[in-house]
Amino acid sequence: MAGLKTGPAGEAGTRPIAEPVGRDLKSLYQREGFAFVAGFVDTTTATLIRQTIDGLYERIQDLPPGHVDDLAPESARAGRPGIPAIRNILRLDPELRHILEPATLGAARSFLGKTAPILWDVAVYMPVGLPEVESPWHQDAAVYGLTGKREPKSYGYFWMALEDVDASGGAIRFVPGSHLGPKLPHHWRRGDENSGMETSAAIDPATVYTSSLRAGDATFHHPCLVYGAGPNLSDLCRKAWVLGVGAPNLPPWLHRLRVAFQGRFSR
Repeated sequence: MAGLKTGPAGEAGTRPIAEPVGRDLKSLYQREGFAFVAGFVDTTTATLIRQTIDGLYERIQDLPPGHVDDLAPESARAGRPGIPAIRNILRLDPELRHILEPATLGAARSFLGKTAPILWDVAVYMPVGLPEVESPWHQDAAVYGLTGKREPKSYGYFWMALEDVDASGGAIRFVPGSHLGPKLPHHWRRGDENSGMETSAAIDPATVYTSSLRAGDATFHHPCLVYGAGPNLSDLCRKAWVLGVGAPNLPPWLHRLRVAFQGRFSR
């Protein structure tokens, strides 16, 4: 891990997160709810990952059931391309786990203070031609209240850029410090969990920070942090991969067995 990188504010109304080089990343994460990991993977690895995921998108219609969601809101669906998300890519291509685990385990330890395996993942490719569509504001922790699934003991999320991205291209954006506040009410965008969730709470634009990342860079954010992504106003598809890491509410031996089982039988 190359350490902390603070990026410039990407749009009007955002604010930079200024932090001296070498400052404890965990302290920054605890205060702001997120931090940057420059060079989470090197550019060669980022290219390999992107090409692998590109291949999955090329055959997205043939992927097994349960792996593909459409995150576009109802207003953008009729006769228009959606926002396709591919879930559990590490089950579809287990070799990527071996490539990612060294970087993921080391970086997660900086924030969570312990080794945190990859629990789940999703790639989200935001196409061009949907300037009115944004990734809505939400808190990842809200999914457990909506689904009734068991919440991990401690966890967080990497948002990795597979190509360079800034505010105009649909970069990730945060409300710094919002993880210290309450959990907000959430709902599914189109009434089902395959459409993504959002909060109806008002977000003050003056409090928003928009990131700017190069391919292979990542952010790490708290599950209660309010975040989203702006519209893709560029002429290139926005390509990102989100990795959830943490300590599951399972005995370690059972979690390892489950991961091994998924890797062996989910191709």
